[in-house]
Amino acid sequence: MRQLVLRRLTPEGQERFFGKSRKNGLHTLIDKLIGASGGQFWDLIRLLRETLLLARSFPVDGRVVELAIADLRDSMLPIPVEDARWLKKIGEKRTPPLEDRSAKNVQTMTLFLDTHCAMIPRNGEIWYDVHPVIRGELDEIVKRNEDKKSRKKKS
Repeated sequence: MRQLVLRRLTPEGQERFFGKSRKNGLHTLIDKLIGASGGQFWDLIRLLRETLLLARSFPVDGRVVELAIADLRDSMLPIPVEDARWLKKIGEKRTPPLEDRSAKNVQTMTLFLDTHCAMIPRNGEIWYDVHPVIRGELDEIVKRNEDKKSRKKKS
């Protein structure tokens, strides 16, 4: 993914856009975008594009990178509570929760993969995960729903 950024921007463009890299050649802001992309090629391109569109001066600062990441996250939201539970299970178990292979469940899983909410990282073995930009949101969605239920029971 770093090579993709380097090829897209060239070494000079990368330095102009993100500032000087660390002594080891890595760059904190680029690494943040790569991590937020979840290893998805098009998500990284989108993050780079959004960072460029949001930039008011160069090199960009961490605030611009955070705004670009927030834009990607916002494009995946809102997520219904039931879907958030499903996605949480995928993230925790690293497998799709398809005990029941009904058309509805397979369709739901396919939708998650198509929208990049769920991913199949390929680094030797096949496993599943949720997109890193929504991982924390899933926890919040489920927690808010449980809090809401517990308040109703107390009433």
